[in-house]
Amino acid sequence: MFVTYCKQNDKIGRVDMIYSNPDDFDLSGTDGFDVDEIPEANTVPGTYSVLMVKLPSNELYYDYIAIQTSNSLEQLINENTLLKSQVKAHSERSDFIEDVISELATQLYK
Repeated sequence: MFVTYCKQNDKIGRVDMIYSNPDDFDLSGTDGFDVDEIPEANTVPGTYSVLMVKLPSNELYYDYIAIQTSNSLEQLINENTLLKSQVKAHSERSDFIEDVISELATQLYK
């Protein structure tokens, strides 16, 4: 297998792609290296795993990033409330415009 990565700094990189058949691709000029096996990520509640590489030793490991659901949920609730208000305002404006057009048509055809 061949692992390509995006260099984050001089000491670490984030794995971009894992090629099981690297001979099928032109990987010249890419940051990457051959590897026999990919380590398995642990299950850590409330996180997601990101495959990383230690440079220059090319050692694979996982970073575990916390999922921030409470902030995201609160943000989505606030955004939903705002969107509902905007939809209501647009609907009321649309009703007003229809009334104006109707009144103008009535005045025009008198």
